[in-house]
Amino acid sequence: MSQASESLVAPVYHSERVKCLEIFYGEGFLSSEGEAKCKASVEHLKLKAGDSILDVGTGSGGFAFYLAEHVGAVVTGVDYCTNLVDLCNERCKKKVLGDKISFLAKDMRDMQFKSKSFDAISFLGSLIHIKCEEHLPIFTNVRNWLKPGGRVIFQGLVTCDCPASSTQEFKDYRTSLHFNDVTVADYHKLIPMAGLRLLEYQSRKEFYIQDTITRQAKVKENWNQILKVVSIETLEHCFKFFADKRKWAEEGAMFTCIFLAERPRDM
Repeated sequence: MSQASESLVAPVYHSERVKCLEIFYGEGFLSSEGEAKCKASVEHLKLKAGDSILDVGTGSGGFAFYLAEHVGAVVTGVDYCTNLVDLCNERCKKKVLGDKISFLAKDMRDMQFKSKSFDAISFLGSLIHIKCEEHLPIFTNVRNWLKPGGRVIFQGLVTCDCPASSTQEFKDYRTSLHFNDVTVADYHKLIPMAGLRLLEYQSRKEFYIQDTITRQAKVKENWNQILKVVSIETLEHCFKFFADKRKWAEEGAMFTCIFLAERPRDM
């Protein structure tokens, strides 16, 4: 990592927390929608067999494995959390994927790839852990790494300008999860500044609220079964995680969105 950058602080995804989240989201997924999100992202990115994809913030590998197994893409998955990369590599050994997939433990601000290396790049939930002022260099690198006409999808949480988001309670909540203050307006400004062309923006606010309600209900309904797999401390932490998400979504302070952009063909 460059000397000018501070050390990245990201959530600790210890093995039991990963296990608990995957109970709700499915193996390989630490956030909502699972394979449905994979299918939608493939359509957004217009992917086909043989395409080269960079998956930034790959987590426990769900999207990366989906791309390799169901699309036939060649995937590089990157994550800052070494234990998640270790988990992905363990799972990779059990799958017959040849040279279609590899995983690297890297800070996204320090990644180095050749120009025009990728047909598509994905950020599914990872950019919230990076300070807003550090987004532009990342977006500029994305433009350089994409082939002309290549696409990038940014999907994740944004902070909204409302009374709830200005409270100390919400600021403490963001800090506890290592979430940075990034807004829809920031994305709209930074994407073209990096030389990318914005193709589409989607608000996922209503889905985000409903999903948190569904997750809370699932925890309650399956509490005793889940306790056979994880500790009471981990389960209570996950339940609070869903409850807090619901609270701040309903108060309008935070929700998910999707930005789709491309590298212009004349660059």
